[in-house]
Amino acid sequence: MGIQRHKRIEFLSYRYFVIETQQRSLLQDLNDKVALFRGIFTSLRENKKFDILLKGKKYLLYHYKDVTQKVLITKFAKCKSVPHYEPREEDIIKVKSEDFPFIYVIFDLEGQSILVQNNTTLFASTNSAIKVLENYFTEIMMVNHFTVKITEVTHSSKFWETVEDADKIYSLRLNLKSPNLFGGQIKANELLKNQRDLFNNTEFNVELKNENGELKVLKENVSDYIHYISAGGGQYAMAFQKNGIVQKIKSIFNIKKYFLRNPDDEAFDELLETIKELKDFNKES
Repeated sequence: MGIQRHKRIEFLSYRYFVIETQQRSLLQDLNDKVALFRGIFTSLRENKKFDILLKGKKYLLYHYKDVTQKVLITKFAKCKSVPHYEPREEDIIKVKSEDFPFIYVIFDLEGQSILVQNNTTLFASTNSAIKVLENYFTEIMMVNHFTVKITEVTHSSKFWETVEDADKIYSLRLNLKSPNLFGGQIKANELLKNQRDLFNNTEFNVELKNENGELKVLKENVSDYIHYISAGGGQYAMAFQKNGIVQKIKSIFNIKKYFLRNPDDEAFDELLETIKELKDFNKES
C-alpha cells in the first residue's frame, strides 16, 4: 500500500522567545539573539541532523526541507527500543533494536512561531516534545547568556467565554515572558519592558485571589495581558465556579490548532497562510 497523501495533519501552534540572562543594550540584545538562534538552523541545514540526549533518552532533529529562507520543516524523532524475535541455532531469542518514529515540526524564524504535529502515540502531548526542544536550544544559547522559552499560542475567546459564564471567580494567575517580540503592537509589552529594565527578570508573574469567589476579571483590567498571553507571550490559569462546581481553565488547554496538508505533498500555500496569521499579533481569536 502506497503512502496516503492529501491527508490532513493536526498541528499545534507555539511561540519561542529568546531571552537574555544578563542585561545588555537593547540593540545588542536584538542583533545577538536573532543571529545566534538563526545560526542554530544554519548549522542544522549544513549538518542535516542534531543528536539530542536528554535525561538518558535519545532524540533526533532532521532538516527536511525549506519552504522559504525563514520557514523550514524538520522531522523530530524519538528513539524507541522495539523488541522482536530472532531465530538462532538452538532457540528463538528476544532482541531489541532502535526505532525512530517522528513528528513534523515547522519553524518560522521571522515570526518566531513553531507548528508541532500532534501525535500522542509518540509523545504523550506536544508539550513533551516542546520541552525537549526548549532544553536543547537553551543548552546551545546559554553559552552566550540567552535562554529559550517556548509557549503555546491560544484562543483568548475561550477565556472570556469562561469569565462570562462563571458564577464565581476565585483566582487568576498570569505568567508573562519578558518582552522581545511584539514591540508596540501589544500594550502589555511596554509594562513588561519597564519591569525588565528595572529588574532584569526573564518572566513576570501576577496572581490575583479572592477566597469568596468575588474576583473582578474585567476586559478593561486584564485584556492586554490575555492578548499578550494568547499571542504566545505566556500562560494563564483561572479558578472559577460554575453550576456549583469549582473548575480551572488554563491556556495550555486552548492551544490553536491547524489541520494542514502532509509536508510530503509539496503544497505549502496553506502553511504559508497559517504562518502569516500567526505573525498577526493584533488579531485576537
